[in-house]
Amino acid sequence: MGLSSGFVRVTAVLTAVALVSGCSWRLESDTPTYPSPDATTLERDAAADLEQAILDATTSDADDSTSGTVLRAQEEASAPVRLDALGGVYEAYPDVTPTPDGTAAPAPGLVASIIEARDSHFTVAMSTSDRNLAGVLLSAGLSHALTLWYAAWVDQVVTGTEAVVSAERVLDTPALDGETLVPAATQLDPAVVSQLALTHDRAGYLYEVLGARSTDTEREQWLTRSALQRARAAALLTLPGTEDLRESVYVTPTRDIADAAARVSVAQAHESMIGDTYATLVSDAATGDVAWLLSAAFDAYAQAAAYGDATADSAVIPALPGLEPLPSPSSDSEA
Repeated sequence: MGLSSGFVRVTAVLTAVALVSGCSWRLESDTPTYPSPDATTLERDAAADLEQAILDATTSDADDSTSGTVLRAQEEASAPVRLDALGGVYEAYPDVTPTPDGTAAPAPGLVASIIEARDSHFTVAMSTSDRNLAGVLLSAGLSHALTLWYAAWVDQVVTGTEAVVSAERVLDTPALDGETLVPAATQLDPAVVSQLALTHDRAGYLYEVLGARSTDTEREQWLTRSALQRARAAALLTLPGTEDLRESVYVTPTRDIADAAARVSVAQAHESMIGDTYATLVSDAATGDVAWLLSAAFDAYAQAAAYGDATADSAVIPALPGLEPLPSPSSDSEA
């Protein structure tokens, strides 16, 4: 005897209800939504990945040249500090071991990794909506620029290429526009600019004292930097609203400059202080002031490094300039 069509329809409906009621899904339920990272989180994660790539390259890059050795020593010490400041590398499934597929592209070398991180950090810092992240990235980018410069500097000294010790050096990166040591205009408080001019003039006086205590090539390097510092002070005072706070005589640590090594130590400490001053101003600066402040910090830190021995570990280059305490330079350096 066949089943009636009405019974078949009822059975089908009951079966469907039973199937639906057997799981947690309901016809009236909305499609579930899952949390997704915001733009700042993605920017932070990308920056951390770049720092990790540098750290990885310090062990995988086999470049044993002078510059390669210097870069490796600097970044092995600094990359973990930056990585920690960024919160580390995000792992979606930390307990899962990925299976290599054999198609991964070869990792870039150390130099390429540093350049990529430097330019990316600067680019993201200038566009991110998170000021704290921008400050960390600008600081990290500055540090990368310094390690790249210093490695090239040491290589020039070691290979006998002419390398002027006392000079003005401007940060160079395609990610920024308007790098200079003195801007045509600034949104900094004129009182701050006046203090910066005073700082440079005081440095010029200190170098004159160092020059008076030395002879020959050493004397020449101090007097050259003195003239540059005095000129920088005068240039900053041409900006609107500044006040000339320069003095004819300043107090200098005369008891600490008895020999060449001591004079180098004092000069490094003073240049590092200037670099730290500028680097501290960067994170709160208006967009138009970022490039020149970074360049001024770069110039001071690079000059401090150039006064020391051309070795992998003698340069005073902070991992996060302006955001971390600056280590005291060693007094063991020779002029």
